[in-house]
Amino acid sequence: MQKKSVSPAREIHLNQEAIRAIKKAAEIFGIEYEECKTWTTDGFYRKTKEMVMYRKEEGCKVVEMECSALTASASFRDAIFG
Repeated sequence: MQKKSVSPAREIHLNQEAIRAIKKAAEIFGIEYEECKTWTTDGFYRKTKEMVMYRKEEGCKVVEMECSALTASASFRDAIFG
């Protein structure tokens, strides 16, 4: 089995097919949403005032803990995640 090569990156993007499916479901059920950039962190204690300001300047609107890892894993496995 050949290993897939994946380079580290500052940002990772969700699969567009998954995004379209999520939007369609939200619209069908009348759920309001806002597309935005998210900041992934591995611990709440890392969210200093300075880091929050830095991430806001980058365009982030929310913070969460798993999206980038799941997105990268899905991409590596050629799976769709959103």
